[in-house]
Amino acid sequence: MDHILKQKAAEIINEYILTPVIYMFDDKEQTEFVCFCDLNIESQEFIKAEERLCGLLEKPVVLMDMREYDEVDRMEIISDGELIYSAHPLFAHMFERTMIEDARMREIQKSEMVKRYNASGSAYLQ
Repeated sequence: MDHILKQKAAEIINEYILTPVIYMFDDKEQTEFVCFCDLNIESQEFIKAEERLCGLLEKPVVLMDMREYDEVDRMEIISDGELIYSAHPLFAHMFERTMIEDARMREIQKSEMVKRYNASGSAYLQ
């Protein structure tokens, strides 16, 4: 997909959904866009944006909210996805650092749980 088409896709998404970043995965069969959306967004806005994107790209489109993924999948999106929009260059950097920190904190929690289990037989999370 060329730069102009990516820019038009980002404009369509931003018309319906307030998002600081948009990542894209593109192949012959479909294109997936992942954004970090406002919690109050209505599903109808996703549907409208997807319909317009399908018309623009002439193939199936999936539009997803980043919060629908777990930490591991978010890291994969950041690593493997193409960042096609950032409201400000700092936003993308801050967002990526936050996702990395979330994954790191999850690993620390898991490690502490294993240590507690090995020490006491209890595997509760605090």
